[in-house]
Amino acid sequence: MSATWAFTRPLSMTFKLLETFFYVMISNTETCLYLSMMFAMFVNAGLISVIYPLSMFGYALLEETRPRNHYWKFIQSYTTVILIIKFLFNLAVFDYFKE
Repeated sequence: MSATWAFTRPLSMTFKLLETFFYVMISNTETCLYLSMMFAMFVNAGLISVIYPLSMFGYALLEETRPRNHYWKFIQSYTTVILIIKFLFNLAVFDYFKE
């Protein structure tokens, strides 16, 4: 009975609920990533960001289980390359080519 009493105390239950909330968030990270890719397309609509919804709807959501690790590595490397290119073109050195 002492284990049941310790488990049902309010502070213990609060920590268990908090832990369960974080487990729910961790288990749904794939959905959060899909939503962020859709949001990126809406905010930065263009040919550069069209890869996100095409890959998401054309490959990731059609997989029977979760997408393979190669898909996430491709998305991560594509995003990194795009961010580096955007950063480089925002430097003052490239102002001459923008005009």
